[in-house]
Amino acid sequence: MSSIVCVSGMQRSGTSVLSTWLELCGLRLHDDESLDVRHYSSEDRDFVKLHSQALQKKYPRVSSWKVAPRRQLTFTRETQHQANKLVYIRNQKYANWGWKDPRTVLYLEQWKKIVPDLKVVLVWRPCIDVAQSLFNRSRRSKEQAHHISRREAVKLWRRHNKQIIAFKKKHPDDTLLLPLKYVMQNDIKVFDDIVTRFNIPLTYEPIYNAYENYLMKKRSRSSLIKFLSRVYRCGSVEAELLRLSDSESLSGGNDNATGNIVPAY
Repeated sequence: MSSIVCVSGMQRSGTSVLSTWLELCGLRLHDDESLDVRHYSSEDRDFVKLHSQALQKKYPRVSSWKVAPRRQLTFTRETQHQANKLVYIRNQKYANWGWKDPRTVLYLEQWKKIVPDLKVVLVWRPCIDVAQSLFNRSRRSKEQAHHISRREAVKLWRRHNKQIIAFKKKHPDDTLLLPLKYVMQNDIKVFDDIVTRFNIPLTYEPIYNAYENYLMKKRSRSSLIKFLSRVYRCGSVEAELLRLSDSESLSGGNDNATGNIVPAY
């Protein structure tokens, strides 16, 4: 039987670094032999297409990555058939595999029904860092699909991470919830946890090999985003994420524990 691992989290939370690292350690997270995992974001095109099309059908006026429902979404019968077929095909090809797509956060319960033994690695960052990153990308990008206001970014973070919290509470044994900074600073411990808890044969690679092409720098933080994160009570969500995280005691409060030195992508 194949071991299947999903890597997900809110957009701009470090899913690309985490999934690239796991690929370097030997976990198959894409189905394209020609790709160099060091030079792409590790998102599986087939899963991204499936999620994007499902979201566009349900929310035709919203870019798929901006969808922020209060509850988990379900697939239509047609999409569920496609999902079952995708899993079947991958199981025939790989003993240990998975996928990475932030949109999966909205369909975690649906995937758990399709793959009852599914293991999930969820990564998170503080609201201010994620919202700032989304807004910075919005300002730089000429693509309308990337545009987002500070308020929208904060609300999106809150909705997505509340869904992450709910899934972790419901499936604690099959879910690893990790603050990004903890992963970056404790990759050997995280590697051991994944291999031991999920019983997946991997070969350790230092995580810095996964972000050598990313610019690591400190983020400036907008005072408006800080204010909005207080208005929407994101601090309480961060506290719950920290409480549920599969990490050793993180001292110094949320800011020092999760940090703002992150991959700039």
